[in-house]
Amino acid sequence: MITALFDATTREVALPSVKHAGFASFAAEPETFIALAQARGLTLLGLYGMSEVQAFFARQPRDAPVDRRLLGGGMPLDQAAEVRVSDPDSGALLAPGEQGEIELRGPSLMDAYFNDEQATREAFSHDGYLKSGDLGTLTDDGGFVYLARMGDVLRLGGFLVAPAEIEAHLNTHPDVTGAQVVGISTERGARPVAFVTLTEGAQASGVDELALREHCLKGLAKFKAPDRIHTLDEFPTTSSANGIKIQKAALRKMAQQPD
Repeated sequence: MITALFDATTREVALPSVKHAGFASFAAEPETFIALAQARGLTLLGLYGMSEVQAFFARQPRDAPVDRRLLGGGMPLDQAAEVRVSDPDSGALLAPGEQGEIELRGPSLMDAYFNDEQATREAFSHDGYLKSGDLGTLTDDGGFVYLARMGDVLRLGGFLVAPAEIEAHLNTHPDVTGAQVVGISTERGARPVAFVTLTEGAQASGVDELALREHCLKGLAKFKAPDRIHTLDEFPTTSSANGIKIQKAALRKMAQQPD
């Protein structure tokens, strides 16, 4: 919608009466999208919400640097709202910077799922916090950062790892234009498998998978480096009300197939 508004005017400052706008990244890469908005005079803020908290729960501070504003999460909108992060296995509360499940409480929190007592019990902690099903970390200023859906998170080497961390590192390779990482079950436990799209020059010359894995080993802990890195012309996608989404399930199925 914001892109369409930009396209509707040739003014350098596209929307002069808009102070700032929130966004959730579905189709666009957040770095590219936020840079486009900055160039057109619009400050974008990452958001966080879900239906169980009446959709909108937090946003990044307007005066935060760009690298924080492009992240999901932020500061709770209501002063009475609370957020914490817990270990999904032990339930222990975690300190800022430690990755775990985001848990929420506040005035907008739902009472229950309609006619579903079991789902309601499973959704709440013993002391009334909603288990979001999202991986994140607390920040030192009382906010938080959304990292990934817990269903997409990998437990590698005993640690919770968001696929986005591995994807971001793969995207720093000059031949890579896009990266997606999924987990597969092996005799060694869950292991990451990556899929990448390449620049036209790299497609023509044929980038070596070993070179891409070596790139990962140089910048990531060894247990985070993908076991395999497959090249695709494009990622499998599906259209939805929130734009075009990459089909992680299709990638997991491809990753499980023998070579």
